[in-house]
Amino acid sequence: MPECCHNSQKKEEKSWMINTSPYHSQALISIKKSKSLLTKIEQMIEEQRYCADISQQVNAVIGMMQSLNSSILKDHLMSCGVRELSSNNTDQMQTFIDELVRIWWIWNRK
Repeated sequence: MPECCHNSQKKEEKSWMINTSPYHSQALISIKKSKSLLTKIEQMIEEQRYCADISQQVNAVIGMMQSLNSSILKDHLMSCGVRELSSNNTDQMQTFIDELVRIWWIWNRK
């Protein structure tokens, strides 16, 4: 199981340890592709290209970021989630659940 957050640190100090997960290289590739596409979108707008073509590129970036976010959250659940939810500390469990609900709410609002 990959390690996610440092066990006893405050939430502000926790860091997602993606470099220990199988998603590390894929995450970096997704970010680099997205950056490249954003540059392409910027150029397309400057060149006043066809709106539907620009929109298609925007949707590609959104799709990559949604996929990356999904991978990050899955990794987080498999590492921190397992540890936090199997804890005997109900405050710790509730904090983790509240965090997931907040993330889910943000992800699903439109």
